[in-house]
Amino acid sequence: MLDSADLTAPWMLVTTPEQLQQVVRELRCHPLVAVDTESNSLYAYYERVCLIQLSMPDMDYIIDPLALPDVQPLGELFANPAQQKVFHAAEYDIGTLRRDFGFEFHNVFDTMLAGQLLGLKQLSLARLLEERLGVHIDKRYQQYNWGHRPLSDAVLAYARLDTHYLLPLRENLLAELRARRLEKMAEEAFRQVEKAVWNRMPADPDAYLRLRGAQELDPEGLGVLRELYQLRDEIARRRNRAPFRVLSDHLLVELSRRRPHTAAELDEVLALPAWQRKQYGHAVLQAVARGEERPVILPANGRRSANNGSERLTEELFERLRAWRNQQAEAEGIPLAVLMSNRLLRRIAEERPADMEALRAIAGMSDFILSRYGAELLALVRGGRQRK
Repeated sequence: MLDSADLTAPWMLVTTPEQLQQVVRELRCHPLVAVDTESNSLYAYYERVCLIQLSMPDMDYIIDPLALPDVQPLGELFANPAQQKVFHAAEYDIGTLRRDFGFEFHNVFDTMLAGQLLGLKQLSLARLLEERLGVHIDKRYQQYNWGHRPLSDAVLAYARLDTHYLLPLRENLLAELRARRLEKMAEEAFRQVEKAVWNRMPADPDAYLRLRGAQELDPEGLGVLRELYQLRDEIARRRNRAPFRVLSDHLLVELSRRRPHTAAELDEVLALPAWQRKQYGHAVLQAVARGEERPVILPANGRRSANNGSERLTEELFERLRAWRNQQAEAEGIPLAVLMSNRLLRRIAEERPADMEALRAIAGMSDFILSRYGAELLALVRGGRQRK
């Protein structure tokens, strides 16, 4: 078995416009380029792409967007249909690159989607590399703050691993796709993921109800939890910090259970560190008081009902579309996410297209899905309309 330390190809950290132009010139000569990104989603409320890794067979590049005034020259590579860009779990990377830099993508190969289509159970990059190529990767920096600077040599060496072996992994998976006559279906899935966009989920007013331990709280406790959850989100947005790094889910539930009313009672909540008491203590006590005045009464099923009839219709249509997709995937032997993702089904349920053109306009829709399932999807939507 090869170890991830057994790297002989040179690599380069790109931090100047001149270096970036050099990279773009060299990449033009290669039909295959491996791509990955690193973001600071675990540390920032408004995440951003902090590194872009690119690999050719004999060279690895690490592009630093935080050091560069502009990374637009890379757009030529990503949009070029003559060069294949090899990702693992491309939807996230493409969505964030499009969000931050406006890049367009053509000719993508996604090793995770290929693995899904082949019916592989373990789809993480580390497991695929180990099982397919005998390469072991150390994942110690998986939760690193990629927005931190400077980056150590050890961190940069870790970052290059996410693309260094992607090209041989592509060859391995592609050979099996061809042997099993799944290459065309894979190409359709890849074309769909090329359209990925970043969709930050809208704020869910009932998200606090899904925290572990929330169902054990009484109505006043739920009222407090709602207020604390909103307070945490406001602080996280203002400070651009991941919400769980402001106050943990466990701490929100514990505070809602104990409901302190004074600074002394707040000090007795041992799970709340001194620095958090100092920074947020007054706001927490105010949130507790507000929550107790506005208890949350849940219906017998433990869930709050949808705000209006339209939301109920959307949920009903989504469940109908999902059941149809699941049956179709089982009948055709296609993994669910490869056939149609839940995100796409939800968009259809929300927009309820009236005709084929409206269906075509939905983000993430592919010509393959339109030609093969368009009529059935519209029939399902019309069925939902008839129930209004």
